[in-house]
Amino acid sequence: MARRNTAAYKAAERAGRRAETVTRFLYFLTGYVCVAARQKTPFGELDLILRRRQTILILEVKYRRQIDSAESGIPSARQLARMKKAVNWMIAHHNAFKGRQIHLRLVQWSGWGRLKQIEIGF
Repeated sequence: MARRNTAAYKAAERAGRRAETVTRFLYFLTGYVCVAARQKTPFGELDLILRRRQTILILEVKYRRQIDSAESGIPSARQLARMKKAVNWMIAHHNAFKGRQIHLRLVQWSGWGRLKQIEIGF
């Protein structure tokens, strides 16, 4: 896939990175430490991996200026399968995940005022 280079794409990319930074800071305030950002796996990228005690949170962060419907911004079944494969790969290849509670969560920003968190079972 060719990398898009339009002004709109670049603006959306910057907004997504800001959303990841703000999300990381909000979780930091609740005691989580970021152990990886934009972690690459053979199945795709995991936006944020956070740890607090024996819990590891893997976050997929989405930013939309506005959400038109309940389904807007929610990953497709294909995207969810990719995220789950990436998480399972991380668990299998990194000892830091052994013996910890692992949660996969979607963090969805609607503009900068609304934050929605959805737990994704795997």
